Amino acid sequence: MNDNPHIGESFESFLRDEGIHEEVTATAIKRTLVMQIEQEMAANNISKSEMARRMKGNT
Repeated sequence: MNDNPHIGESFESFLRDEGIHEEVTATAIKRTLVMQIEQEMAANNISKSEMARRMKGNT
């Protein structure tokens, strides 16, 4: 018999029970945004330096 209280529970409810749901969700969103930006930069052959230059010009 398994004494794990989280068996049968959703991953989301596990994160809430652990008190880390918001932190984990925020990190996942940030990582997704970074991945999307990196993919677009690669598709458009834009370096990090060029991206920074373009972003600085829009402030």
